[in-house]
Amino acid sequence: MAVHANLTLSRNKIKSFDEVIYDYTNGSETIIINHRNSDISFSPSVISTLQVLVKPVKNMEAEFSAKYIGRQFLDNTSDLGRSLPAYHYENLRLSYNVKSKYSKTLSITFMINNLFDARYSSNGYSYSYIYGSLITENFLYPQAGRNLMLGIKIGL
Repeated sequence: MAVHANLTLSRNKIKSFDEVIYDYTNGSETIIINHRNSDISFSPSVISTLQVLVKPVKNMEAEFSAKYIGRQFLDNTSDLGRSLPAYHYENLRLSYNVKSKYSKTLSITFMINNLFDARYSSNGYSYSYIYGSLITENFLYPQAGRNLMLGIKIGL
């Protein structure tokens, strides 16, 4: 059995950032808001992974992997309303090497990605403007739920 783990902790900040917001209430005015020491978009402060690999029988591998991604901001304002919540997902891989007289290697791999069917978005964007009051629209890209993959590798 082999266990691998990884943890990344970071603080990625912008010293000074000017946000430009358009006010469409009475035409098209521009409002500039200065943000100081704000988080860089799509730069989570925590990323971690865990992988556990076992070989239950000869020629077979089973690997469980888990990944955690901390909160990410959709823009550089550090506004919680413009962020992706933290998420995690797990995968399972089973691989078996078959002895064959017709090829040097023959392996069959079966994967279950997003094993527990986590609902999350890993990307998106945000747009804010004023029309009477401040309106912020977030657009998110949901990721695939549980999905399966079967692969065959033949080495001649």
